Amino acid sequence: MENLWIMGSAAQSQGQPEVPAEPVGQNQTTAVTVAPAEPNTPHTGAAAGLPPRLCQLIFIVGIFVILYFIMFREPKKRQRQQQQMIQSLKKNDKVRTIGGIIA
Repeated sequence: MENLWIMGSAAQSQGQPEVPAEPVGQNQTTAVTVAPAEPNTPHTGAAAGLPPRLCQLIFIVGIFVILYFIMFREPKKRQRQQQQMIQSLKKNDKVRTIGGIIA
């Protein structure tokens, strides 16, 4: 089997000096270590620059707003339409009930 060469490309991407290449034989193994992220690194993504607690608060408030429109606003709108229809009825109007009876 041919010798494999491992280069220090990971170190180069982090601005560290290049690690000299070394041959890896058939019976040798290599270990790769990953440095942990720094605790004060800036956030990335959609919520860049916002503290995590504020992001959680915005998310929870958003959920409640959506639930308000689904659970409270739509039934009130239907109830308002039904009330308006009942008020617009006149004497001798034909009405079909939910059960299918025409009165």
